[in-house]
Amino acid sequence: MAFSAAVTEQIVSGGSTVGQTNDYSGDGRISIDIAVADSTTDQEVVFVLDVSQIQTIYVTASTAMTIETNAVDATGGNTIVLVADVPLIWSLGGYYTNLFTQDIVTNIFVTNASGSNGTLKIECIYDSTL
Repeated sequence: MAFSAAVTEQIVSGGSTVGQTNDYSGDGRISIDIAVADSTTDQEVVFVLDVSQIQTIYVTASTAMTIETNAVDATGGNTIVLVADVPLIWSLGGYYTNLFTQDIVTNIFVTNASGSNGTLKIECIYDSTL
């Protein structure tokens, strides 16, 4: 089964809009939408991914959260600090380096010390043939 996503980037300023939409596709999709209570430390979430296969990934949290990949101390993984309501978006061929640099082989661990309950959302399209 094929999955696809369209990523639109644009700026609206002074009545003018500039932007574009890029399409991505792959044979795999990861979709996560979970509640993370305040004062949660290292909530384990099933998430396994070869980062070289990512076509596009979108990660957002409704409150400030930290994601650690592979271990609660990010041993062999990454630590990514999410700002409330500011999405992390990475797509193949873009200008920016993917913050997920280590394959995720043993899930992710989410910490919410923001003072409020929150929600973590991840959408990823990947190509397992790469």
